[in-house]
Amino acid sequence: MKYIWPPIMAAIEKRQKEIAEEFASVERAKKDLQRANADAIEKVNKAINQALLITEQANQSRLQILHEAKIEAEAERMRIIAQAQSIITVELLRVREELHKKVSMLVLTGVNKIIERSMDETIDSDIIDKLISKL
Repeated sequence: MKYIWPPIMAAIEKRQKEIAEEFASVERAKKDLQRANADAIEKVNKAINQALLITEQANQSRLQILHEAKIEAEAERMRIIAQAQSIITVELLRVREELHKKVSMLVLTGVNKIIERSMDETIDSDIIDKLISKL
C-alpha cells in the first residue's frame, strides 16, 4: 500500500483541487452574470428614463407650439378684423358721400321745378327752407 496509496492520494488531491477551481470559476461566472444583469437593468432603466424625458420634452414643445400658434392666430384675427373695420369705414364714407350727392341733386331738381312753376314767392321760400332744413 505504501506504493499505491501516494499516487491515489495525489490524484484525489489533484481532482479536489480541480473541482474547487471549477466551483470558484462557477462562482465568479455567477457573480459576473449578476453584475451583467445589474448593469443591463441599470441601462434599461436609464433608457426608460431618457425615453420619458424625451416624451416630456416633446409634450412641452407641442404645448409651446400650440400656444404660439394660438397667439399668432389671435393676432391674425385682430388684423383681419381691423382691416375689415377699415374697409367698412371707407365704404360707409363713400356711401354717405354718394347719398349726400343724390340728396343734393334731388334738392336742386326740386328747386328747379319750383322755379319753373313760378309759384308764389312765400310758398317757394317755405318749400326751399323745408328742403334745406331736411339736409
